[in-house]
Amino acid sequence: MTKIHAPTVDVEIIWKVWYWCVSAYKECGRTLKFPDCRDITKTYQWRYATKLAEQFEEWEFDDQTSIFFIGCVAKYARGKGLLHKGLSAFFQSNIIDVCYEHINKECNKLDARLEQLKRNHDFLLSHSGGRPVDALLRRVSLDSYYNIVRWYEEDNLSRLYLAVSKPCVVAVARISKLNTPQCALLPTTTELFCELGQFDNDQHFKKQAAQILGNHWRSL
Repeated sequence: MTKIHAPTVDVEIIWKVWYWCVSAYKECGRTLKFPDCRDITKTYQWRYATKLAEQFEEWEFDDQTSIFFIGCVAKYARGKGLLHKGLSAFFQSNIIDVCYEHINKECNKLDARLEQLKRNHDFLLSHSGGRPVDALLRRVSLDSYYNIVRWYEEDNLSRLYLAVSKPCVVAVARISKLNTPQCALLPTTTELFCELGQFDNDQHFKKQAAQILGNHWRSL
């Protein structure tokens, strides 16, 4: 009989990982459950959940990253026809390595987006004099571009920043009501709303972005 090692993580954490896996498998069209037995801690499913929880601890993943990783592995396993193997699918071939690399790339992209938001926000604060909407709608002359248009075209304000910044959303809405040719140079309010869609379930991004923007944060 295979010797069962004592878990290095709390049982509550293992259960949490198990339920995350159940949810991810359900989204992929597969029901994940323990086999009928008196002691589920002696099942392979429990051992795999334990191993996964320990792996997350080793990698120092927070809850959101762990959930994202599990979803990534489940989708990859579905594509390879491995979901019927239960949680053993997580440890087939190089699945974990492939998905670990994927999540690292995604995290790097997220970090880059957050860094960009901070640069954009610092730029606006330094040019707003405490009145960001007025600053965004200011023009040097009647036939010149609004500042928000000019700053957007010069990449001082990104599309993502326009979508998550309350002052920017207000400024875009006001310009769109004027039906000026400059409207075509800015994303529409619908496009800005769609920009937010990719972060609907990303609590980590929302938390970090909200800290960067403070009271300028547009609640998602």
